[in-house]
Amino acid sequence: MNGGPCLLCQEDVELERKIQELQDKRRNLQTRMNASHDPFILKFPPEISSHILLLSLQEWDYDPFYECSQSHDGIRNELPTPFLLSTICRGWRQLARSTPSLWTTVSFTLEKPTKVPLLEAIRDWLLLSGGLPLKIWISSYEGKNPVSQEMYGPVINALNQHSGRWQKLSLCIPASYFRHFRGSSPTSSLYDLQIINSGDLDTDGLLPAFRMNFKPSPTNLSMCSIRLSANDIGCGNLTSLSMQYMSVNDCIVAIRHAPLLESCEMRQIDSRGDVSTPNTNFRHTRLRDLDLGYVREDLFIDQLLRLMECPALEEFSSRQRLSIAMVDSLVSFFKRSESRLKELGLYGDGDTEEKLAVEFIKKLLNAVPYLHGLFLGGNTLPIDDLLEELSSSPPILAGGTPGFLPRLQSLALYSYDISKWEYIPYIYTWPHRKHLRMTISPYDRSFIVIDDDTQDKISQLIDQGANIHVLKRGKDYFRSA
Repeated sequence: MNGGPCLLCQEDVELERKIQELQDKRRNLQTRMNASHDPFILKFPPEISSHILLLSLQEWDYDPFYECSQSHDGIRNELPTPFLLSTICRGWRQLARSTPSLWTTVSFTLEKPTKVPLLEAIRDWLLLSGGLPLKIWISSYEGKNPVSQEMYGPVINALNQHSGRWQKLSLCIPASYFRHFRGSSPTSSLYDLQIINSGDLDTDGLLPAFRMNFKPSPTNLSMCSIRLSANDIGCGNLTSLSMQYMSVNDCIVAIRHAPLLESCEMRQIDSRGDVSTPNTNFRHTRLRDLDLGYVREDLFIDQLLRLMECPALEEFSSRQRLSIAMVDSLVSFFKRSESRLKELGLYGDGDTEEKLAVEFIKKLLNAVPYLHGLFLGGNTLPIDDLLEELSSSPPILAGGTPGFLPRLQSLALYSYDISKWEYIPYIYTWPHRKHLRMTISPYDRSFIVIDDDTQDKISQLIDQGANIHVLKRGKDYFRSA
C-alpha cells in the first residue's frame, strides 16, 4: 500500500530474487562439477587443449553435407561440433571460442531461421574464425518454408566481406542466388569451387550468372545445371573438373581452356543450348583421368572422343551401355592418343539382356595392352566369356605376341549373373596370374550358385594365398563361411 507494491507482489519479487540466486549457484556448481569430471583438458597448456578439441571434429565438420550427416530431406541432423563443445561448461566455451581453427567451416541451408537470427550467428562465427581461410557450404532447403533472397541478402553480404579468405565455396542453391556472391576483395585462396544449380536452368528467360567482382580461378571446379558462358570463372589453374547436366559445348570449351587439367568427370551431358559445337581436334597433354557417364551416344562418339587426344591418359571410365559403334570409337580414341592406359572401367547396363559379343570387348581391351586394373559392371557385358578368355590365355602367344591382358593385376566384376565360376581356378594356373586380385560382386547378392568341386578349388586357392573375394551382402562368401 501507500503507493508501494502489495504483499503478494513483494513475495513474487522475493521469489524471483531467490530463483536467480539458485540459478547462479547451480551454474557455479555445474562449473565445479565439470572441472571435477574433466580434470585434465583445462589444465593443459592452451595450445594442447585446443589441439585436442580439433581432434574431436568429425568428417561432417569438414564437409557439412557429407551424406552420413543428412536426413532424408537433406537437412543436417547433427549440430556442429564446435557448437557442442561450447556447451560443455564455461571453461570449454572459452577454450572453443579462442580456437579459431574450430570455426573455419561455415554451413547453413536456405530455410527460415528459428531461434538464433542467422545473420547474428554467421557474424559471430566469422569473428571466431580469426583471419584463417574459410570453407563455406550453402544448400537449398527442401522443406515447406522457403526463404526470399531479400532475407538472405544481409547474410551473403556478411560472407562477401570475407571473400579474401574463401578457400572453398560450395553452393547447391537456386541459380538466382548466384548473383549475390560478389565478394569484396580478391579471392586468391579460393582453390575449390562448387556451383550447383538446384533450381531451373533459366529464370524468366535469363541466364543465371556467377560473376564475382574478382574473377575466381580455382584448382578444383564442379558445375551442375548451369551454362559456362554465363559464369565468369577462370580455368587456367584447374587440375580437377566435374560437369553434370551441362552441354557438350561447355564441356569441350572448359577442357580446352584448362591446360593444367589432370582429372575430368562428365555426367548427363547433352546438346541443350548449343548453337554450334567446336569441331577442331585438340590434344590435351596433362589429362590423366577421364570419366564419362550417361552421355548421349552420338555426342559420346562424334564430339567428345572424336575431338580429343589424351596422350597422358592413365584412367578411363565409361558409365553407359556399350554399342559396337562406341567400342570402335573408344579403340580409335585410345590408339590416336597413344596412351598407356592403366585403369579401365566399363559399366554396360542396358534396357535389355542382350550382351555385346565378346570379340568386340576383346578388341577394345587389346587396344590397351598396358592395363593393370579392369572394372566391369552391368548386364550387357559378356562376363563369363571374358573369364573364359582369361583362363585360356598364356602370357605370350605363338610368335612372341603378348596374350590377353598380360599385365592385369586387378579385376573387379559387378554383374547380374555370373555362371561360369569354373573358369576362375584355371585363371590362377598361369604364372602371370598368381598375384591377380579378383573381386566379384553379383548384383543379386543373395544368389550365388557354385558347384561343390569349383567351390573346393577356389577355397584351396584362397588358402594358398590367392587374392580372390566374392562378396555376398557385404560379406566375403568364402572367408565368412
